[in-house]
Amino acid sequence: MGVLIEFNWVLALRPNNDSNRRVRDISELLPSELVSGKLYSFRKSGFRIYPLDQTMALCETQGSNRLSDPLAFVMVREYTHKREGGKDVTEGKYLVERKPTREDLSNLGDCGLWAPRQP
Repeated sequence: MGVLIEFNWVLALRPNNDSNRRVRDISELLPSELVSGKLYSFRKSGFRIYPLDQTMALCETQGSNRLSDPLAFVMVREYTHKREGGKDVTEGKYLVERKPTREDLSNLGDCGLWAPRQP
């Protein structure tokens, strides 16, 4: 018996709408407003690994790996794993660096993921 671990280079959260607010923890949802320099909490099901203090895209997901264009660029500052009600959970905090520019959106790769421009 093993543990399924997922490596993530994008932070994908569900939309903050009425139906999701009724069935999900608020930290599983996108904040109603993204403010640069502000620290937010997140919660994802399963054991997930995120690079710490590396710029990554924050996207909206409907599930099944369907992601929006980046809504912001963030850094995961910390996260922990735990078992809750017999299920694996990853919780953490992310810092919003900035919102994407038109140029950022034009740099989306073939897979639809943002890749930082190399110096």
